Amino acid sequence: MKDYNYNPSDVCGISKNIKDERIQPLNGLRHNDSDGNSGWFLWRGEYSDRDDFFRPTHIEHIVDIVPDNLLALSPGYRFLVDTQGGYKDIWYDKSLWDIPEQ
Repeated sequence: MKDYNYNPSDVCGISKNIKDERIQPLNGLRHNDSDGNSGWFLWRGEYSDRDDFFRPTHIEHIVDIVPDNLLALSPGYRFLVDTQGGYKDIWYDKSLWDIPEQ
Protein backbone atom coordinates (compact mmCIF):
# COMPACT_ATOMS: atom_id res chain seq x y z
CA MET A 1 0.00 0.00 0.00
CA LYS A 2 1.25 3.43 -0.90
CA ASP A 3 1.19 6.05 1.83
CA TYR A 4 -1.11 8.90 0.96
CA ASN A 5 -0.22 12.22 2.52
CA TYR A 6 -3.01 14.14 4.19
CA ASN A 7 -3.15 17.64 5.53
CA PRO A 8 -3.93 17.79 9.29
CA SER A 9 -6.06 20.87 8.64
CA ASP A 10 -8.27 19.01 6.13
CA VAL A 11 -11.79 18.19 7.25
CA CYS A 12 -13.17 14.70 7.83
CA GLY A 13 -16.56 13.39 8.97
CA ILE A 14 -16.71 11.78 12.41
CA SER A 15 -19.45 10.21 14.48
CA LYS A 16 -20.33 11.80 17.80
CA ASN A 17 -19.05 8.72 19.66
CA ILE A 18 -15.62 8.61 17.95
CA LYS A 19 -13.67 9.13 21.19
CA ASP A 20 -15.56 6.47 23.20
CA GLU A 21 -13.19 3.48 23.04
CA ARG A 22 -15.76 1.26 24.77
CA ILE A 23 -17.69 1.23 21.49
CA GLN A 24 -16.11 -1.15 18.98
CA PRO A 25 -15.15 -1.43 16.22
CA LEU A 26 -13.57 1.74 14.85
CA ASN A 27 -14.51 2.09 11.17
CA GLY A 28 -13.15 4.32 8.45
CA LEU A 29 -13.65 4.83 4.75
CA ARG A 30 -12.06 7.29 2.40
CA HIS A 31 -13.68 8.86 -0.63
CA ASN A 32 -11.66 10.99 -3.01
CA ASP A 33 -10.26 14.09 -1.34
CA SER A 34 -11.00 17.58 -2.63
CA ASP A 35 -10.23 21.16 -1.71
CA GLY A 36 -9.78 20.92 2.06
CA ASN A 37 -11.87 17.76 2.49
CA SER A 38 -9.82 14.65 3.29
CA GLY A 39 -12.52 12.25 2.09
CA TRP A 40 -12.41 10.39 5.44
CA PHE A 41 -15.52 9.30 7.36
CA LEU A 42 -14.89 7.67 10.74
CA TRP A 43 -17.28 6.08 13.23
CA ARG A 44 -17.50 3.60 16.08
CA GLY A 45 -19.99 0.76 16.31
CA GLU A 46 -22.85 0.55 13.87
CA TYR A 47 -23.17 2.92 10.90
CA SER A 48 -26.25 5.12 10.61
CA ASP A 49 -27.59 6.95 7.57
CA ARG A 50 -29.06 9.72 9.74
CA ASP A 51 -28.30 13.19 8.46
CA ASP A 52 -26.63 14.14 11.76
CA PHE A 53 -24.53 10.97 12.17
CA PHE A 54 -21.34 12.62 10.93
CA ARG A 55 -20.03 16.01 11.97
CA PRO A 56 -17.10 17.83 10.40
CA THR A 57 -13.78 18.19 12.20
CA HIS A 58 -10.18 18.75 11.26
CA ILE A 59 -7.98 15.66 11.06
CA GLU A 60 -5.54 17.16 13.56
CA HIS A 61 -8.19 16.71 16.29
CA ILE A 62 -8.63 12.96 15.74
CA VAL A 63 -5.28 11.72 14.45
CA ASP A 64 -4.47 10.12 17.83
CA ILE A 65 -7.68 8.07 17.77
CA VAL A 66 -6.83 6.18 14.57
CA PRO A 67 -4.04 3.61 15.08
CA ASP A 68 -1.17 2.61 12.82
CA ASN A 69 -1.23 5.66 10.56
CA LEU A 70 -4.38 4.35 8.84
CA LEU A 71 -5.27 7.91 7.88
CA ALA A 72 -2.42 7.72 5.35
CA LEU A 73 -4.37 5.18 3.28
CA SER A 74 -5.31 6.30 -0.22
CA PRO A 75 -8.86 7.16 -1.27
CA GLY A 76 -10.86 4.00 -1.92
CA TYR A 77 -9.73 2.20 1.22
CA ARG A 78 -11.73 1.11 4.24
CA PHE A 79 -10.64 -0.20 7.60
CA LEU A 80 -12.20 -1.85 10.62
CA VAL A 81 -10.26 -2.02 13.88
CA ASP A 82 -11.21 -3.51 17.24
CA THR A 83 -8.76 -1.62 19.41
CA GLN A 84 -9.58 -3.77 22.44
CA GLY A 85 -9.55 -7.17 20.74
CA GLY A 86 -6.51 -6.63 18.56
CA TYR A 87 -8.34 -7.13 15.23
CA LYS A 88 -7.60 -5.03 12.13
CA ASP A 89 -8.85 -5.37 8.57
CA ILE A 90 -7.97 -3.09 5.66
CA TRP A 91 -9.41 -3.43 2.17
CA TYR A 92 -9.89 -1.55 -1.08
CA ASP A 93 -13.48 -0.73 -2.06
CA LYS A 94 -13.79 0.50 -5.65
CA SER A 95 -17.37 1.66 -4.99
CA LEU A 96 -16.04 4.53 -2.87
CA TRP A 97 -15.11 6.24 -6.14
CA ASP A 98 -18.70 6.00 -7.43
CA ILE A 99 -20.19 8.96 -5.58
CA PRO A 100 -22.94 10.79 -7.52
CA GLU A 101 -22.46 14.52 -7.89
CA GLN A 102 -24.96 16.67 -6.06
